Amino acid sequence: MKTKGRVLGSIGMLVSILLLSAHPVRASEGGGQLALEPVVTQEESEQITSASSLFENDPRAAIGQLRAQTGPDASAALDFALAAMLAKAESFVEAEKALDAALDKFPSFQRAWLLMARVMVLQGKTRRALDPLRKTVELGGDPTEAFKLLAYCHMANGHAVSAESAYRQVLVFGPTDKEAIAGLARSLLMQERAEDAAPLLGVLCERDPSKSEYWQLRASAELDRGENHRAIVLLECARQMSEVDQQSLLALGDLYFNEGLHERATSCYSEAATGGALSTDSLVRYAEALLDAGEPVLAEKLVGRELSEDRSHPERLHVVRARIALARGDSKSARAHLDAALSERPLSGDALFTLARIQEEGNELEQALLTLERVSRIESHRRRALLAIARIYVDRSQYPKALDALEEAQLLQFDPHVARYVEQIHRVNASRE
Repeated sequence: MKTKGRVLGSIGMLVSILLLSAHPVRASEGGGQLALEPVVTQEESEQITSASSLFENDPRAAIGQLRAQTGPDASAALDFALAAMLAKAESFVEAEKALDAALDKFPSFQRAWLLMARVMVLQGKTRRALDPLRKTVELGGDPTEAFKLLAYCHMANGHAVSAESAYRQVLVFGPTDKEAIAGLARSLLMQERAEDAAPLLGVLCERDPSKSEYWQLRASAELDRGENHRAIVLLECARQMSEVDQQSLLALGDLYFNEGLHERATSCYSEAATGGALSTDSLVRYAEALLDAGEPVLAEKLVGRELSEDRSHPERLHVVRARIALARGDSKSARAHLDAALSERPLSGDALFTLARIQEEGNELEQALLTLERVSRIESHRRRALLAIARIYVDRSQYPKALDALEEAQLLQFDPHVARYVEQIHRVNASRE
């Protein structure tokens, strides 16, 4: 979570802010004044300062020292300082308990409400964090921090419109806040309002061109607008900064692939694989797509080094390597890989289809038909197998058998192109009788 580092960093400032605070107040509904922080006595200040100094070198000892000073009769300030240290040490459950104690003693403790929200966000409790954030705003706390966290929580819960409103509130107080502008753009993209998000992201890229996150967000906006070529340029810019995230890298690879730039696509997929972003299953899928596009050399490049020792998907990997070998004209290696695939999974449709292709190209037509009959018993591959069987029978001028296979395939899924083919074969067959 990107928010985590920022929130943890800000927690470290809270204790010192508490010690330096002038104990702010706000007008109450009764016309009086409502204190927003407890008064810190000289003794408490010394206790907190001592523990804070110790925390830098020995967090556990500092927490233990300060915990010993807390209790039912202790000031809420001590419970708050303890909570801040526990949060910094990522003991979030204990931090919540300490904050509960502080707020029981001092319900209008504005900074404690804000810290409670931060601690909940750090635990992923974004729904529960909304109540302490609303209380923070009600008490007149820092609007920038409170509304940023409100926006983050709304985004995490899928409430893009509410997030948009919260980010706009942040920008009222800080019009140049880049984090808020980026968040606003994200909320607009979540609402499929790419036209509104794009100008904001353009401004961010101009203000901070070295931040690849903005280029990636802008690319997302362009993709939503259907501007694929612009998205490619933007993602490539982010990639050249060596900071593109893995999801964007895969998106760039897919864009290149769809444009027919298979070598560039393979470069993106390989880079993502090196970064650990691709599962074996995904790599094999990309390799299969490259083979289907007539790029066996690129497919081999993709699965060669990365999957040399992988055993999680042996059958599919063997089929891919068989297809690569077949493209090189090495039918012997192809058969060896298919034998290995079929030993792992005897009814592998892809392996059997590839084997039938080798048999057909080697003029082993009877063997090819037997293999395809075997495939036709696999429900998910039955129609494709019937069409392949029909093709062999047509090549052998055995039209009645071809028609039987084609008509059965049509019963499984009607195809007008196949229907016209069936009519042609009927005519040829009739002319022979």
